[in-house]
Amino acid sequence: AAPALFEPVADGRVGPAPAGQWAFEAVFVCPPDFLEFTEHYPDITILPGIGHIGAELHACGGKPPCLKGIKTDKFHRPVLPGESVVVRGGKKADAGKDTVTAVLTVEDVPCASMTLLVAGRDTEVC
Repeated sequence: AAPALFEPVADGRVGPAPAGQWAFEAVFVCPPDFLEFTEHYPDITILPGIGHIGAELHACGGKPPCLKGIKTDKFHRPVLPGESVVVRGGKKADAGKDTVTAVLTVEDVPCASMTLLVAGRDTEVC
């Protein structure tokens, strides 16, 4: 069987936070044998953007929110096989415009930052 996109290593979530937000922090390791490393970019072994998005959604805890769209995204450096990725961020509920914003880092160096539009976990089904 193919390995999961990310294997949880540590989990330091905190929340709920003020004003309808919660803060989260999670650490993941990208398995070197993850299929997307070789299939998405055949000549370059880096994690594709969808992997960054998946990490952000799964870092929220519990059932991940459903992705509705990408509001902003910025990729700063590639994520390589076996690297530990730290995801820190928060979620904001705003009348049908829920967002999750996070910064992903490897060894304290930003590799991605993004704000995702999501469906509320309790009100909508993927």
